Amino acid sequence: MLDLNLPDMTGVNVYSHVADEHLRCIFMTAEATEELIEQAMQLHPLRLLRKPFEVKLFRDLVRSAVAA
Repeated sequence: MLDLNLPDMTGVNVYSHVADEHLRCIFMTAEATEELIEQAMQLHPLRLLRKPFEVKLFRDLVRSAVAA
């Protein structure tokens, strides 16, 4: 799980540096720009959640990702 807005870089930058075919990502954001959201979606995350999000939804996403 990565927040799109980080102190020194974006979640997109972090994911781009560590991603491989086995890494699965859920992005989250409260106030990312549309441009950053578009960049994130081009990386094909499991999901992009907008804060605040429901804990049950997050839990179900994580369970699904771990089971895959």
